[in-house]
Amino acid sequence: MDTILKIDSLTKKYPSLFAVSQLSLSIDKGSVFGLLGPNGSGKTTTLGIILGVTSATSGNFSWFGKNNSSSDRKKIGALLETPNFYSYLSAKSNLKISAKIKGVDYKDIDRVAEIVNLKDRLNDKFKTYSLGMKQRLAIAAALLGKPEVLVLDEPTNGLDPQGIAEIRTVIQNISKIGVTIILASHALDEVEKVCSHVCVIKKGKSLIQGNVNDVLVGENLIEVASSEKEKLKELATTFSGFKTLKEENYYLLVTLQDSSSSIEFSKYLITNNIIITHFVKRTKSLEEFFLETTKDA
Repeated sequence: MDTILKIDSLTKKYPSLFAVSQLSLSIDKGSVFGLLGPNGSGKTTTLGIILGVTSATSGNFSWFGKNNSSSDRKKIGALLETPNFYSYLSAKSNLKISAKIKGVDYKDIDRVAEIVNLKDRLNDKFKTYSLGMKQRLAIAAALLGKPEVLVLDEPTNGLDPQGIAEIRTVIQNISKIGVTIILASHALDEVEKVCSHVCVIKKGKSLIQGNVNDVLVGENLIEVASSEKEKLKELATTFSGFKTLKEENYYLLVTLQDSSSSIEFSKYLITNNIIITHFVKRTKSLEEFFLETTKDA
């Protein structure tokens, strides 16, 4: 795949701390890439550097496999802070101002309004918008001019559940039309549901990165239950691929070795004549993974 952004050993040092430390990553075209980390982890600083808002102490980065030219910057739409829309103007008038600043034809306004599901509210004044609608309007402004990349910093911050769901849908819609998205967030659920790739960072350092599904694979966890609980515990511990066992509510949580499969385990239990009332393969959530990964970092 084409590489949209490549970061190599990026570092930003302030007198008392490293905001970003030797960060390296590569983002491919068409991906939804999540920078995941707690507040103060260096996400916003990283975005500021790659967008030219602030400078790095050392390291480098390149967009679209080239030197960072002004023409390439036009291919990037960004939302780092909530833009200053005029409250007394309609959404459409505000977008016209954004379009004029960017040198974009006003005809593009209907297109971006459709993407963020605000076409029916374009003539309403900005001050009548909910927080979620204001954020979607800001994303619409960033999409003017058909950028190839959209950079978002904490896009759901401060929104209620409905607003969060709406932004999530917008991000998915934008991805479907081929726009590469770089998303910084501390919200684990947000990254898990919308991103294809993730880089977990803490104190400016990358702890792990890769495909979200690969990152989440983690341990092979099985929820299993039977009315013959003691027999189930004994059988589980004698299975050749057994690793650990923990009791959770009415079922056992069995960890299998990486080489073992859930199918092999279920066959083993059935062969030993035990009636299984619950058997579910559990994928470790990003939250569980994040807490474990950042615990000692």
